[in-house]
Amino acid sequence: MQVVFEAILAKWDADTDLSKDVDGGLHFIQAPQETEMPFCVFTPISQTPYDTFTEIGEQYLITFDFYTQEGSSYDPIADLELMNLHLTTCFDNCELTIDGYNHIYMQRQQTRRMPDPQKGFWHYSTDYRLYAEKTGSR
Repeated sequence: MQVVFEAILAKWDADTDLSKDVDGGLHFIQAPQETEMPFCVFTPISQTPYDTFTEIGEQYLITFDFYTQEGSSYDPIADLELMNLHLTTCFDNCELTIDGYNHIYMQRQQTRRMPDPQKGFWHYSTDYRLYAEKTGSR
């Protein structure tokens, strides 16, 4: 699983639009408490092996969660929409380099936008399903 996360981080780091949009950066599972907003957290939801008569591989469900704070001088929804646009441009049906695997595809599953008025921030979540076939499968 580590090689998959390294491939996602490398793809993110290579995308200048995402780096520019997300001041607080990309974090695995949890951002540090005082992380500058906006920031993104990516989390593995599930990892399922598959084994057909011709292929052996892994299927992952991964979520990217953007967080931004409400402010009087900007529109947090517009910021989140732009960040998500750049995320989908970067990852929709992308090619990742994953050691030991032939990457098949990364497909967006769903997107959700959620306010948290008590805490004063917005949360935008996008899920991806990633298929990776092991190199040298049957």
